[in-house]
Amino acid sequence: MPQLTTITVNDGLDTPVSHTFSQNYSGVQGVGVLIESDGTVIGDNKLTLKPADRTAAKMRPSVVLAIPTTVTETVDGVNRTTVERTAYFRGDFTFDRDHTEDERKVVLGLAKNLFAHADVESVVIDLESCQ
Repeated sequence: MPQLTTITVNDGLDTPVSHTFSQNYSGVQGVGVLIESDGTVIGDNKLTLKPADRTAAKMRPSVVLAIPTTVTETVDGVNRTTVERTAYFRGDFTFDRDHTEDERKVVLGLAKNLFAHADVESVVIDLESCQ
């Protein structure tokens, strides 16, 4: 696994906002966790990078993004922040052990570019069905 660095990406708003994920920890089996903090741990956005098991017949690296929406309630004069809902993105790849680096690059490139296509945006953003 590469040495984790800060990852900054823009969201998809009309006026994009940059989101900076910094290394929180490297976990068991090389899993990397990066956090974008809003000051309250419960509201942290989390990016998890899970490497593939290179000894398995099928190698399955994955990327998971968790974006919680929080609310602050005041009860008896005390502010309490809770998670109201969480949006997730999970990107799973599956490669045979004999897939080449170039073949993996092709799949990653297609996946990255696929999300910019209008049909994909309609399904994900507008929740439209396919005709």
